[in-house]
Amino acid sequence: MTSMSSEYSENKNYEKNQIYAYAKRNYFRCIILKKKLIQFRGSIPIIEMMIKSEEINYANADGKLNSIYKSKARLAGIQSMIVMAENEIEQKTVILNTLMNRDRNLLFGIDTLYQIKNYESILPDSAVIQNNRSDVKAIDRSSDILRLKQKMESAKSKPSFGIRYSNMTPFISGPNQFNLMGMMSIPIAPWSSKEYKSNIKGLNFEIEELQLKKQNIINETIGTVSSIIYAIKNSKQQINIYQQSIIPALENNLNSSRLAYGQNKEDLFVVLDAFDALNLARIEYLNKVEELLYLQVEYEKETEQK
Repeated sequence: MTSMSSEYSENKNYEKNQIYAYAKRNYFRCIILKKKLIQFRGSIPIIEMMIKSEEINYANADGKLNSIYKSKARLAGIQSMIVMAENEIEQKTVILNTLMNRDRNLLFGIDTLYQIKNYESILPDSAVIQNNRSDVKAIDRSSDILRLKQKMESAKSKPSFGIRYSNMTPFISGPNQFNLMGMMSIPIAPWSSKEYKSNIKGLNFEIEELQLKKQNIINETIGTVSSIIYAIKNSKQQINIYQQSIIPALENNLNSSRLAYGQNKEDLFVVLDAFDALNLARIEYLNKVEELLYLQVEYEKETEQK
């Protein structure tokens, strides 16, 4: 019974690890949505300024009406994305509160700081996986239970002893009667011997099956972790490209377009396209960061690291 309790405890730890990973993914999603909201809200004053500037130019016969409409459409699109992001944050808040067994509508702050870890420098090791993963430990506990059952079966080959005591009080007058009986059973019958030997052999097969299942989990985990490590390396490379090349180049493109527009050398369409390209790149950068954070969660889930 003690061994069965430890097996249940390891299975419970495995389920907790799955829930932790689910909570992390939802929290990281909130972080990225918060950062996107900062990006969206920061874009509104810029577009509003463009609209006012083009309206002034149009009043002076220098602007274009379709540029004004296009800018207003951009503004409405950003406002729509803000609403969608805020709604999703509320949904994730409900999920996180539910996981924490709190009031589902309870509000709490989202810390937008996150940590990028160097998991790609850690090679997967079967010994570490075997020591960390709760489902592997649960299999070991199941094997222990089967070995204890073998001991129980082996005990059937030994003689068993018992004592039976009874007494009887007569309804009419007379002496009380007592009975004391000693018993011993010796398993000498051939079918009795075959039964417990067969059970022990069958339990051996079950233990071997569990060991194969355990090895299969370890092998699959090593393969999965190796794939995650490769994806983490690739994701970090893409993030660096966005940080060092794509976003700075698009920022310079927007600045030059705005300068040319201020000097009446470019149309507002050019500025809007440059602004959209920079916005999309920044949003895609945040998507890459979110992908990297999810990969970290998957790595921690597979290796059961908190």
